[in-house]
Amino acid sequence: MPEREQRTRPLGVDLDEALLAEAAESLGTTTKRATINGASAEFVAAARRRRFV
Repeated sequence: MPEREQRTRPLGVDLDEALLAEAAESLGTTTKRATINGASAEFVAAARRRRFV
């Protein structure tokens, strides 16, 4: 996956902590940022695969 410019800014989002914890365990991540970025990357990759099927 190509490197993207990293932008940091506060984001007021109400997260499902249980779902986030499950995603972190599945991804092997230890921070919310890494979990959200990892899950987003997995989602985009899956969507791209579906387009080429």
